[in-house]
Amino acid sequence: WRQRSPKSFVHIKNSQNSLCAAFGILAIEDSFMKQFIKGRLIDNNLEPEDIVPIDQKLSADSLYISGVVVRDPDKFLGHKRAIVMIWAMLTYLKKHFSFNSNIKIYALAVSTTSENLLQKCGFEKISDKSVRNDKLNLYCLDLTQKAVKEIISRIGNYSLVCTSHYG
Repeated sequence: WRQRSPKSFVHIKNSQNSLCAAFGILAIEDSFMKQFIKGRLIDNNLEPEDIVPIDQKLSADSLYISGVVVRDPDKFLGHKRAIVMIWAMLTYLKKHFSFNSNIKIYALAVSTTSENLLQKCGFEKISDKSVRNDKLNLYCLDLTQKAVKEIISRIGNYSLVCTSHYG
């Protein structure tokens, strides 16, 4: 996946250069995404050719949040890291995608914590775990300026204390 879309994966480090969180946002081909939404395919089925190449990603209308990792997620500091990670995701999305088109962003709820976070950010469940091969609920958000502003109003703007270096 990294070879097909190397700038899709982001690492978040603290001032001591320690990894605090990471995520990937992949533009996915429609043919794969349709089957993924139905629950017939899981993200482990994703092949490099299912990922929209980096030079064509602006034409993609389906994005998938993948590989989310937060250090110490059950601790207070881990909660703060998760909030900064969400801000970083939004900053990344603003830099790389247009919010004026019909972009939908998808994410799997891999835990109760991630499910609550997705719901608080305005994602809606579109595919129930009972009908999916991965046995996880799939959530979706219409990526609009309004949605992004609502999320930032909930989590805060970290641009004064964080810097981003997205390629």
